[in-house]
Amino acid sequence: MIQFTGIEPKQQNINFERNQKYSAHKSQNMHKVAPRQFVHKKISFSEGTEIFMGGVLKQGKEMITSIVQHPLKAAAVMAGTTLGLMALPLIGIPSAVGGGLMAIGFAGLALTKAVKHAREFARTNQDGSYDLARVHLQQMGEDTFDLALSVPFVPKAITSIKNFVKYGKFGFNSTLFNEVKASEGFIGKLKTLTKADAEMTRSFNFQNAVDKELSLLTELPEAAKAQIKQELLEFNVAAEQLPQVTLEKYAQAKGIKTQPHIKYTTMSKNTHGMAVADNCTIYLNDYKPYSGPSAFAEWSSINQELKNGQYFITYKNNNTGAVIVESIEAEILNRYNDLCNIYKSLSPEAAKILTILHERHHIYQFAQAFGMKGFDWARGVKPEAKQRFEQMITEMPKVQFGTPEAMVVETYTQPLANSTPLAYIKRPLEIGAREIEQAAIDNPIFLSLDEIFKTVYKSKNLSIGENILINDIRMESSKV
Repeated sequence: MIQFTGIEPKQQNINFERNQKYSAHKSQNMHKVAPRQFVHKKISFSEGTEIFMGGVLKQGKEMITSIVQHPLKAAAVMAGTTLGLMALPLIGIPSAVGGGLMAIGFAGLALTKAVKHAREFARTNQDGSYDLARVHLQQMGEDTFDLALSVPFVPKAITSIKNFVKYGKFGFNSTLFNEVKASEGFIGKLKTLTKADAEMTRSFNFQNAVDKELSLLTELPEAAKAQIKQELLEFNVAAEQLPQVTLEKYAQAKGIKTQPHIKYTTMSKNTHGMAVADNCTIYLNDYKPYSGPSAFAEWSSINQELKNGQYFITYKNNNTGAVIVESIEAEILNRYNDLCNIYKSLSPEAAKILTILHERHHIYQFAQAFGMKGFDWARGVKPEAKQRFEQMITEMPKVQFGTPEAMVVETYTQPLANSTPLAYIKRPLEIGAREIEQAAIDNPIFLSLDEIFKTVYKSKNLSIGENILINDIRMESSKV
């Protein structure tokens, strides 16, 4: 037998009304649906869209509210995710693999919920339980928010995991551990790990791109493919090591061991690099903000004519107003323009390789000129650079006087008649360097390498920091 406590009927009604209001308020907060007067009517398309999008917005809003109301809890989750993902590169696993597994897990969880709520919506809507159908439709919107946080990342996640399984090697990286340990502060350690992590992922993506590129060469025998693969993998290096690899490839082709220095400096955007004889150095553009004038900025082309296989271009000096007419063989200018267009279509890495080859050949040309005419024609050559050039000369074939090659080398020492773009383009020194670039472009391996660089760029994964952020958001969203 149930016994009631001594509560007066009036008081009991008041309590019941309060409980009823509380229950209704709680239910309303859990799932806000359409106004009461529409609850028992069929769901129109416009109302359904509004309810669905309301669920999407509700999930995002509640996730943010959860973080704001429980900052310590959110911080603890973030700390756990941060430490977990940061530790992966130390044992040879890219954060893209850890983040990818989390993306797949959260996507699976969100998909399971979405399918469940979709079925419930279809069932209740068909049964005429439109009030419950509205609730499930809103839940589908909430699930969609969670799906959007994970599903788009799944394809790359799968690729990252496959690449690691195929090319990775699990094991403690003591070198990286010591580098991280020596880094100052948390930000410094994160930067060190981020760089190592990005390089690890890039290397796996590069190897995968090489295998895909080789799979297209169906007519080649396996031995030839193996040789091409070896050559391509020589360029599987960090960005800062690419110039040195290119110099070594040039040295192998020319049979020269002595190398010039290579440095980065700030130049105008239309100047990719520059070879300087004074210190036997190749300078590459670091593309940082440059305040000086662009190359050839003082000249404007005001007229161009083609006559008898030659272009005649009229230039005006923007500073002095002087007018100069320059001529050039049409074939030379057309080849130059074609090369410029090819540059635009190349990956940044492939374009840099061409720039290095171009400037390295200038160093070779300087050495040829020094071997023929000594060092007096080039004032200011530093002792260390002179010694380096002298060593190069002993490793290079000698230019015989009176030969066509000697006549070309003789022009290397002659100053330009003027500073117009055309005077630069038709200079034998530049024509010779562009021929080296064209030879590289005509090599099928270089073209494959360019495609590989482009594929690697498209395969770029999230950094450790980005992985930490997106997975923290996923965690918070899955809780609300």
